Amino acid sequence: MERVKLWLMAFFTRLVINILCRLVKIKVLGEEFYLNAKKNGEKIIYILWHGRLLIPIFFHRKRGIRPLVSLSKDGEFASMVLKGFGYEPIRGSSSKGGKEAFYKMKEALDNSEVAIIPDGPRGPGRVLKPGCIYLAQQTGAVLIPVSFSCKKKKILKGWDKHLIFPPFNRCVMLYGEPIKISENLAQEELENMRKDLERRLNELDEEADRLASELEKNI
Repeated sequence: MERVKLWLMAFFTRLVINILCRLVKIKVLGEEFYLNAKKNGEKIIYILWHGRLLIPIFFHRKRGIRPLVSLSKDGEFASMVLKGFGYEPIRGSSSKGGKEAFYKMKEALDNSEVAIIPDGPRGPGRVLKPGCIYLAQQTGAVLIPVSFSCKKKKILKGWDKHLIFPPFNRCVMLYGEPIKISENLAQEELENMRKDLERRLNELDEEADRLASELEKNI
C-alpha cells in the first residue's frame, strides 16, 4: 500500500511538472558549452543545486541521463518521478550506499551522461560535497554546471531555497562552462577546487536570476 501511495504521488508530481513547464517559455543559454563538450567526445557530469531542479528535469527528459538519487524514502519518490521522465537513476548517497553508487556512476559514464546534486539529498544547501570532483577526476569527465530561473518566481524557505514559479511565465535554462578536474591534486588543492565549484554554481544561479529578470515577452 505504501508503494502504491508513493507511485500515485510521483505520478501527480510528474504531471504537474510536465504541465507547468509546458505553460512557460524557456530560453536556453550556454547550451553550446554542453554541445561542444559532447562533440569533442567528453564524458558529461551535470551538476546543479537541489533548489534549481524543475526546469532542468523537464528540459533534459528522455535522454537516458543517470542521476544520483539517495536510498531514502524521499529518494524512492524522486526516483519514481525521474523514471517517468526517461531518467535512469543510480541509487546511493554520501551517507548510504555511496561507494556502490560511485562505481556504478563510473561505469555509466562509459556510455551515458550522469547528474549529481552536490548539496543533496538533505543539505546543507549550496554547500558542495566533493563526490562530483572525485568522479570527474577518476573518469576524466567534465563537470557542466546547470541552473534556471524565471521572471516570476518564489524562493521557498527550506534548506535548499527551492525555486518555484507560476505558469504563463518566461524562464531561462542556463549552462556554465565545462570544468575539467586535474588528476593530481593535493588535499589543499582539492578543497580549493571544491570551494571554486561551489562559487561557480552560486554565481550561475545569480546569473540565471539576472537574465530571467530581463526577459521580454517576445522570447
